[in-house]
Amino acid sequence: VEATMTRTEGVRPVEVVWRKKVAQLMEVVARANAAAAEATLASQQRAVLMLVGLLGAAMVIGAFLGWRTTRGITVPVARAVKVAERIAEGDLTSTVEITSEDEIGRLLQAIHGMQDRLRALVGDIRQSADSIQTASTEVAVGNQDLSQRTEETASNLQQTASSMTQLTSTVNQSAEAASQANQMASSAS
Repeated sequence: VEATMTRTEGVRPVEVVWRKKVAQLMEVVARANAAAAEATLASQQRAVLMLVGLLGAAMVIGAFLGWRTTRGITVPVARAVKVAERIAEGDLTSTVEITSEDEIGRLLQAIHGMQDRLRALVGDIRQSADSIQTASTEVAVGNQDLSQRTEETASNLQQTASSMTQLTSTVNQSAEAASQANQMASSAS
């Protein structure tokens, strides 16, 4: 009993110190765990904020790119439509600005080529119309001249016919006079 008591009394103070040290260790571990939990929570909050910020930035960039892409398509198409409408109305003087080599640029090049060909075609038609008008004027003047000459010829023919009638009458009278002279000469002989 005495040994047990001695052992208990000798071990007890060491055990108390040991238990205090274990309690301190548990307190340090608890504080470390609490600090780690706080750091983890703060890190998680920062990660969530960063994720929200990145998502917001991605949405803003996506919206900007979508707007830019839409604008890059609709503005040139609107220009092409405007030029095509002017051409449809007969205005071939509008200018076509080609600023890209993509499909829209090729469409604008095609519209520009069509406009140039229509201009040339209209110019050729105008030149042909002017030539036809000049030829028509010359034909009208020629017809007028021909009509005047035909009238003059008809008048001359009338005068000639009248003269022929007079000549025939004169010849008939001369023939009668000759016949009478012949009868008289026969009677006289």
